[in-house]
Amino acid sequence: MRYLLLVVILWGLIPSLSVAQDTGWGAGILVRANVFGPKEQEAAIDTRGVVQLTAIRDTEIRPVVETHIGFPLRGGVDVGPFVAAALGGDKIIHAIGGGLLVTMQKKFSIGLGGWVQPGGKVLRGDFQVGQPAPPGATAVAYVERPIVSFAVLLGIPLPQ
Repeated sequence: MRYLLLVVILWGLIPSLSVAQDTGWGAGILVRANVFGPKEQEAAIDTRGVVQLTAIRDTEIRPVVETHIGFPLRGGVDVGPFVAAALGGDKIIHAIGGGLLVTMQKKFSIGLGGWVQPGGKVLRGDFQVGQPAPPGATAVAYVERPIVSFAVLLGIPLPQ
């Protein structure tokens, strides 16, 4: 929830930047790659009591909504910062992020930036892949940690 509040506060600052010629909203697709830290994992305890990895999520595609500021360049190209929220998962807002957005002819946008998924699921410290499960464990335990990723946003500006 605090990440949603940050997005709302930053969006509220956009109208106060009078140098910008274009402010608005957009929608698109987020392609993220986790290259900075822990990866989301799923595991199971096999019949021998050993923790076995069943899935690693280090890339994903999600729908996003974004708000941006555009500073005009030549040929109908605007460049500026954006703030976005990735939708889906078990929460309404799966991740938030921001970065630099390039909008071409007010028809197509591409952005590069950083993303934070606040509730990423990683193995609890006492569960190690390839090692015996802790005594008495019948299922793998997880902890939630922020997952930081690099992402590319492909989108379209919404009409105002």
